Formats: sequence, C-alpha cells, structure tokens
Amino acid sequence: MSLFKAENLMFNYSDKELFNNISFQINQGEHIVLVGQNGSGKTTIFDLMTKKLTPDKGTIEWTPGVTFSYLDQHYKVSDDFTVKDFLESIYKDLFKKEEEMNLLFLKGSDSENPNYLKYLEQASLLNEELIRNDFYSIKEKIDKVLVGLGINKEFKDKQLKILSSGQREKVYLAKMLLEEADVLLLDEPTNYLDAPHVKWLADYLKNYPKSYIVISHDEEFLNQIANIVFHLRNKVIDRYKGDYAYFKAQSVVRMEQYEKNFAAQQKFIKKE
Repeated sequence: MSLFKAENLMFNYSDKELFNNISFQINQGEHIVLVGQNGSGKTTIFDLMTKKLTPDKGTIEWTPGVTFSYLDQHYKVSDDFTVKDFLESIYKDLFKKEEEMNLLFLKGSDSENPNYLKYLEQASLLNEELIRNDFYSIKEKIDKVLVGLGINKEFKDKQLKILSSGQREKVYLAKMLLEEADVLLLDEPTNYLDAPHVKWLADYLKNYPKSYIVISHDEEFLNQIANIVFHLRNKVIDRYKGDYAYFKAQSVVRMEQYEKNFAAQQKFIKKE
C-alpha cells in the first residue's frame, strides 16, 4: 500500500537546480534511509514532503488518513511545558477520559443516588476503552523511551526551557517516537545521542511496525535500520531495495556502468 507519492518534482534555490523530475513513493512497512552528498537537497526533500516548501513543478500526495511526524534540526515548541506534560499531551484524549471515568465512579459510589448504577456502567465502559488503548502502560512506555534516549527520569518535571539544546532534541525525538505515526521523517536523529542510545534507537526503529525515512551521516546506524535506500545524486533519486551495505556495493556497480556509458557516448559523438 502506498502511503506517499511524489511525481516529477522540480525545485530551484535561486539559480541552482536541486531536483530534475524526481519521482518516488513510500510504501507501508518500508524502512528507508535517504543519503547523498551535503548540499544535494536531502532536508529540502523533507520540507517538500511536509509542504513547508512548494515545488516549482510536480505533485506531492499523502494517502488520505495517513499520519506523519517530522523531526527536523530546528524543531521548536513552547518552552513552558514540562517534559512530562509535553509527552503526556500525546495522550490528552485518554487522560481526559480517565478524568471522566473517575468522576463517574465517584458519583456511582453514592448508592443513595438513583442513577448510581448508570454512573458505574458508564465508568466501566470508559475503563474498558482505556484498557483497549493501553492507557495504564502509558507512563511506563514514556519512561522506557526517555531512558532509551538517555534522558534521566528526574528531568520529567523540568521545563523544556531549562534543558540544554541536546536534551530538548532528545525530548522532541521521544515525542515523535511515542506518537507512532504511520510515517516518521527523521533528520539526523542521532546528533545528540551517545553510542548506547544510538544502539537503542536503531533497535527501536528496526522493530518499528510502520514506515520511516531517516537522514543521517552515521553509516553504521544506517546499515542497521534500512531495508530501502534512496540515493540522491545528480538531481535525481535512485532506489535500492536492500540494506545500506547492499546499496554501497550496488552504487559502485551503477557508477562504473554510468562511466562506461558516458565514455561510449563521448566516443560516438567525437566519431560523428
């Protein structure tokens, strides 16, 4: 199932052409890494996908109902949030239902109230809904992700504005992982992570049941998480079905073939 499709994209920065009729798509369950030289336009691809930028030509289409989450290198939110409130805001609808349930249980505890059985029944239905949505494991899930990314639990009650830039980036990444969107767009997610936490993130992404695209310069990390490689070069994207090591080997073969074809073409032109 296709989640996203881009067709015939062209985009220019001033007089510099970045892309020339680029087309690609993201399918369900694909774990993609986007690689290319600095300045080739990798982050611009993300900005076009999220419609922060508009292509000069071509179409960008998300399948209706598909959700995505974007971690860029300049993500900003209100600094007044505590880490705990920021992350629990993902589940605000469930926390609201918990409040409603507790209120109903409180009303139902008064057996002299003629509607107490009705209150208890409504509270039980809300409790079943919370159980179906794993509500009672939310705090444990949040703690697990925080520890995995190297954020001490003692930071949960601190405001984002007093954290270092690296700590904030980790919190933003934690929120993105916890949101569990259909497609994750991750731009340099390992920038502020130590080696053990990079390993934790790699393991997390390998087991992520949905799709993602990752930009990173950490080749070992890329090799652990990819089953598809998008190679951005010469203003187009080449697609490789395999891990990063497979891409490295095959890209050499493709380059050698490209050079042979180019040499043959030049020889023909010269002869003519």
